Amino acid sequence: MSDIYIYYLTGVLLSIAWLALTPQSLVLPTGRELACLAYAGILCNCVGVIVWFKALKVANATLVGNIAYSAAFLNVLVMHFLVGSPIRIPSLIGLCLIATGVLLASRYATAKNRPPSARLSEPDPS
Repeated sequence: MSDIYIYYLTGVLLSIAWLALTPQSLVLPTGRELACLAYAGILCNCVGVIVWFKALKVANATLVGNIAYSAAFLNVLVMHFLVGSPIRIPSLIGLCLIATGVLLASRYATAKNRPPSARLSEPDPS
């Protein structure tokens, strides 16, 4: 069984246990909340995992890995426009740090994949 299935199975089991122990905590979601749950469940998880594995088959893992971090930008925008959640300074700082990391990782991966003749290096002493 792959790690992703163990991850989701653990979440389902813990959710069932929580609801069994605290049935009064169950509140039915509103229409807007259902829309957000559908977005998160279908688009982010289902479609995202499928696209992720297909991308890993055809591209460099370092570059594909950076795509995962771009999801934070999409999530902030969706939560802002769909739910009305404000975009605060800590979120902006976090997004800037993520963007910096993605750019550095992409640059490193691109430089690492260049042929040796195209890389910047010290001159050959011979």
